[in-house]
Amino acid sequence: MGGSFVDGQPDAHGEYDLTVNVIPPPELVRKKWSDDNPAKRRRIFAQVNSHLCDSQRYKDVVRGIYKRAKGCYKVYVYNKKTGRKEKRFNDYGATLHPEHIRCENEVFNQVCDSHGVSTGLTVIEPRFRRLYAYPFTVTAKNVIVGRGVKWGVPMAVNEVRNVSLCDTHTARSPTCPYPIHDKVFILTQYDDTQIGQFMQENLPKLIYHLSYLKRNKDVKIHFGFTKQPKLPPFVLPHHFFEKFGLLDRLINGTVYAKEVIMPREGGCQDIGYNAWEALSMRETFYDMLGIHEKTDFTQHRDSILHPSNNVGEHGKPVVLVLTRSAGKFTQNKSDVQTRRWSKEQLALLLPALQENFPGHRVEVFSDVNATLMQCPLCQAERFARADVVIGHHGAGLSNAMFMRPGAVLVEVVYNYDSRHAPILGIFPRIADMVGLHHMTYFIFKMNPFDMVKFANETAAFARQARLQSH
Repeated sequence: MGGSFVDGQPDAHGEYDLTVNVIPPPELVRKKWSDDNPAKRRRIFAQVNSHLCDSQRYKDVVRGIYKRAKGCYKVYVYNKKTGRKEKRFNDYGATLHPEHIRCENEVFNQVCDSHGVSTGLTVIEPRFRRLYAYPFTVTAKNVIVGRGVKWGVPMAVNEVRNVSLCDTHTARSPTCPYPIHDKVFILTQYDDTQIGQFMQENLPKLIYHLSYLKRNKDVKIHFGFTKQPKLPPFVLPHHFFEKFGLLDRLINGTVYAKEVIMPREGGCQDIGYNAWEALSMRETFYDMLGIHEKTDFTQHRDSILHPSNNVGEHGKPVVLVLTRSAGKFTQNKSDVQTRRWSKEQLALLLPALQENFPGHRVEVFSDVNATLMQCPLCQAERFARADVVIGHHGAGLSNAMFMRPGAVLVEVVYNYDSRHAPILGIFPRIADMVGLHHMTYFIFKMNPFDMVKFANETAAFARQARLQSH
């Protein structure tokens, strides 16, 4: 299952310029998430509210016309000058392959009928839950690592004018205008300082190769995308590097490396590209928390989530409600007004949820809680304990990868483009991989946003999905 592939001729020491190493995930992870595991075959469902089905934004997306086309090439926009439909290309580099799964617009028709009404529970097809190739690393010799500013080779060329100046095999290496390092692990990628992208694409790679990085303390870690001349001295993902004792290993900017180690790239906000890494990270975090899960996704007797270890009020299952603010732990502050609960809404929502889930404990997961926001394991545990998670579209929902299969994820959506699409959007894809039931609740121009009705519909979806999942 593993193996190495090389390119070029070996040098005097028998080493190659380019080596690809396939690194299979741990055996327990393979057993849990393999298609052969009967426990993974339990049905999971998606559902949307009818307000989405009747919206013009949904109808446009079904036709391939996106307000924003992130992650998909086969999309169209209307040219306001000519009035004609034209293909759109994302020049900022987030365009994926034309056959990328998020481009399958016809899938969206499954959740709405021709009259603009939700079809109710929609079974997620097995192909959307399948895990494919195992992770790998590419090791290369004598490499210029460009500053993470934009995607694409032309941008790298602008940063690095003369690679030969840094070639350590020539006498010209003293003229190298960049810092020289022996070994560099490449973690930098587009938007990696955005906490959502970091958690879904960078952190899984970091944790997957954590034992290697711990063993090889001489390896530097290149991290930090920025459109500014210099990366700020502290960005939110630095909390994670600090937690794992790697903060002092970080480098940034254009450097020359005698050897680089490049882990498999993550997809643009699609966990399906690096699902094995993400699910392995889930297992690592579970072990660190004392959550011991069997291959059928039930809990071992010594697990902190086993019913015998949870009694009284603390032992009740949890409904977790995420709240967003304009505080220091929220990077995208421009739309915070459309992606957070007002005090009045929250005052109505919490008791309505408690009434609908009388056997549960309703908890708030707040990004103003500095202790929680700086503790990745604490966040993972809160999600692992939750039967139901409810929140506006945002980075916090990335923690859904730590939920248990069969749990329910309700995503409140104000805007609507390929990132928010049911079944194939950012958080629906996490639900697909982990085995969660996912509901998209669209609220753009919903007046009023009825909290009691929302709580009722959330509870109805949770009940129906669980009844029909076996």
